Order: sequence, then structure tokens, then C-alpha cells
Amino acid sequence: MKILALDPGGTTGWCMFNDGEFGEYGEEWSHGQIGPQEHHLALWRFLQKERPDILICESFQFRQFDGNRTGIVLISNEYIGIAKLYAETFTEGSFKPQVVFQTASQGKGLMKDDKLKNLSLWFPGEQHARDAARHLVYYMVTKLGRNDIAAKMVGRK
Repeated sequence: MKILALDPGGTTGWCMFNDGEFGEYGEEWSHGQIGPQEHHLALWRFLQKERPDILICESFQFRQFDGNRTGIVLISNEYIGIAKLYAETFTEGSFKPQVVFQTASQGKGLMKDDKLKNLSLWFPGEQHARDAARHLVYYMVTKLGRNDIAAKMVGRK
């Protein structure tokens, strides 16, 4: 199973977990960023190439009356649209990828910097990839019950 998390925006961060035949535990983690130039087609091609089974995407929440929202960038919604389009149009036999939306606070609330470091998911200079990793780990711990990952988050082996 391949799980891909996106932090869509001016630079879209991604973090992926693949439990195929890789690594010490048969698992592989990868990450990166797309942008900051416009990257609609690049994101589309990336999704087509990777073909995740589960696509986790940070949702966009616009609060019009929040006084701290001046200069807000709305392009995140365009990249969320690319993710939705991929999920709606990708077919392989009867398979359809699952799309899960999470708020920014879900990933960032559970996954503090020290926990990412304990999991070796701290990517210096790649803030957006780190934010995608936060969403991926949040999903794996809270929705898939990966207690092994939860233990490593707090420094237990």
C-alpha cells in the first residue's frame, strides 16, 4: 500500500509511505517539494507516476472574518483541485484511490518537531515536506493504528 500526504500551496510538500518490499521492515519513506513556481502539471504528473492508494491532503479553510488573514494566498485550493481530479479520474480495474482531508491543526497538533526528528522525518530546509510528513504520520497513527510509529515518535524502540 502506498500512502501519499500533500501540503498543497505555493510550494507543495509531499511525504510518502510505501509498505512494499523495501528497507529493514519492508517499508520505505520518501519526501520532497514541488514549486514554488506554478506546478499544476508537475503535481498532476507526480500523482499519475506515484499512483497512491491513499491520498492525504491538507484542507483549506478560509475564515473571511479572521483579522489575521491579510495577504492570504488562495492557490492552495487549485492544488487541492488537482488532487481531487486525480482521485476522481484514476482507475485501474475496480481500484479507486481514497482521498482523506485533514486540517492543518490535525497534523501540526500531534506532530511536533521533536517527534519528526525521532522518526527521522526531519527534512532541513523543506518545511512543506515536513508538514506533509506531519499529516502522513497523524493518519497512520490515528487511522491505521500504527502503534510502532507512535512508540518511535516518543523515542521508544
